[in-house]
Amino acid sequence: MRRSSVQTPVGFDRLAPFYDVMMQSIFWGNIRKATAYFLYLIQPYDRILLLGGGTGWLASQILQRQPTVQIDFVEYSPKMMQKAQKRLRNASQVHFWQEDAFHFQPSQKYNMIITPFFIDLFEIPKAQYLVAHLSKYVQADGWWLLTDFSANANFAPLKKRFINFMYSVCRLFCPLEASNYWPYETCFSEEVWEETACRSFQGGLIQTSAFRIKPL
Repeated sequence: MRRSSVQTPVGFDRLAPFYDVMMQSIFWGNIRKATAYFLYLIQPYDRILLLGGGTGWLASQILQRQPTVQIDFVEYSPKMMQKAQKRLRNASQVHFWQEDAFHFQPSQKYNMIITPFFIDLFEIPKAQYLVAHLSKYVQADGWWLLTDFSANANFAPLKKRFINFMYSVCRLFCPLEASNYWPYETCFSEEVWEETACRSFQGGLIQTSAFRIKPL
């Protein structure tokens, strides 16, 4: 496992002990349902980049569906990584990288990149840079699965205030760079990516999208 020399994100370490319970219980499990919704798109022997892998739950779901895939698992928090390694201790298909995603240098191209509640951690320019940079490492006809809280312009003011409140609470524990939610799908250039499908959960508060890279 490779470790980065950048500073440890203390906030996410604090979340690690109860992260799984929180993800399962908040919104009646719809966070996990959303992150796993498009996993049926994964094919045998695919190479997958999972950014913000957390405690390894999503990686375990991927392996249950397609045990022949190879996963590069990138997680910044040491304590999250420890829990993931314990959960996936028998999964030789998973390669662990304790590293800031912006410092991760892929050595191969991927059939799929997955970012579960990850892009929303960053302000727009930084998120756009990350997507543009990693798009170079996606195979022809490859996928990017994006799951985040929705920035639907048609939301009632109450829902928008609720999401902003959630960000404020999370910021007490975690080093979030984003000051507000925004339409994360705008990171995906229409010249490079096509959103082929999307699904909303929890009354539209959560959205998961499947983007496919366009042929050259």
